[in-house]
Amino acid sequence: MKLLALALFFLTGCSTYIDSTVTRFYDEDAIVKNSTYKFLPTDQQRASLEYKKYKKSISSKLASLGMKEADTDSASYGVFFTYGIDNGTEIVTENPIIGQTGGGATYHSGSVYSNGGFGGYSGSSYSAPTYGVVGTSTSVSTQYVRYLNLDIIDLNKSNNDNIAKIYEAKLKSKGSSSTFAQVSECLIETIFTDFYLNNGTSKEYTVPFDDCEVKPQK
Repeated sequence: MKLLALALFFLTGCSTYIDSTVTRFYDEDAIVKNSTYKFLPTDQQRASLEYKKYKKSISSKLASLGMKEADTDSASYGVFFTYGIDNGTEIVTENPIIGQTGGGATYHSGSVYSNGGFGGYSGSSYSAPTYGVVGTSTSVSTQYVRYLNLDIIDLNKSNNDNIAKIYEAKLKSKGSSSTFAQVSECLIETIFTDFYLNNGTSKEYTVPFDDCEVKPQK
């Protein structure tokens, strides 16, 4: 049982999580509740179906803040977001091998001198087994860095020479998922968590991968 418990410990210790750090800055005098906004995509984003998928999710989060999307130039705010993932970095890890280090059944045999002659004997003894690290194995994995940036701009105060930004959040995430889309919903959820956390601070978030991955359709 001890061996099983140790094995389970190391297996659960290797569970996959989405680790993210979000840094936020915002204009404390700006109020976005019950306001209107429009998205400000780049030319490349405008033609991207992936962008439209994330835009829908972000729109839902903005609605929870009391913001309404406007299709006309009457919008008070502009929302701009960017996202991406790097090519990955190879990580080499030393993993312990757990095994029996002592105890258990021991067999004994030999000979003794008795009554002028030799005779043989045999037997066994038992002591509680002990377990520990008996070696190591090496595993290689790839870690990817994902990012998601969100900016909100006051359109009434912005022009070609000056961008009046009222909110910016920068999310950086590391994990084993090799595509942004696979964890996109989790990262969008994370960047909107604690939306008005103390201005100019960073906060770390850890979420189990199974809670946020986009499941393939059957």
